[in-house]
Amino acid sequence: ESPKAIAVVYSDKEHALEATCAMRASYPTTPIYACAADLRHAVELEEAGADQVVIRSVEAGLTLGSQLLTGMGAGDIDVGFITRSIQDSIRARYEWGRWG
Repeated sequence: ESPKAIAVVYSDKEHALEATCAMRASYPTTPIYACAADLRHAVELEEAGADQVVIRSVEAGLTLGSQLLTGMGAGDIDVGFITRSIQDSIRARYEWGRWG
């Protein structure tokens, strides 16, 4: 029986790539969620078969920044807007890395 989803969260880039390739070969229709070290690694994981990729440093930075802004009195709407703007910028860089 195939798993419903697979998470690849190795901190070592090569282990993450190898695991993603192996899981994709073994479970071609199962969604694979992976953690990347950086933008280039994210592209490599996607090319290896990951369906969704999260960049650790980006997510940590967004979380810390959101907490900082909230702690300084920024409203939820403002924090959400800034966070989405940063995510959009990073997503554009990611897409450029994939196709550029």
